Amino acid sequence: MSDPYYRDDLALVHHRGFGFHADTVAPGIIALLEPVKGGLVLELGCGSGLLTRHLTDAGHRVVATDASEAMLDLARQTAPEADVRVLVMPDDPMPEADAVVSVGHPVSYLPDEASLRRAFAAAADALRPGGVMAIDVCDLRWGEVRT
Repeated sequence: MSDPYYRDDLALVHHRGFGFHADTVAPGIIALLEPVKGGLVLELGCGSGLLTRHLTDAGHRVVATDASEAMLDLARQTAPEADVRVLVMPDDPMPEADAVVSVGHPVSYLPDEASLRRAFAAAADALRPGGVMAIDVCDLRWGEVRT
């Protein structure tokens, strides 16, 4: 059976080649999370932990999740202070949190609109009252602009 998620080689390429995205968005995400500083941040699709490291360096407690074991191995090295766990969207249970963060558009990897709706509903259900949600989504317009 083939693993549908990033394996070691592609995980490392992604880690080394796309870290700029986490570095670019980190200041804005950290500013958005100011109202819940000291609370628990659930990071969906943490990849190799590049944003995770920014979050823990800023003093946040983080549960960093991804579907790829190879990415999680890198995340454990990159952000050792985080609680790093496997979580496959949309159906794996999400822990309750004060903030839900997802950058690099991992929700865009979901196979269909129904899965996307379930993932967003699960993330909203995991969010404590007064919490913050910050999720980026890659849509066709973003792709056109980037091209």
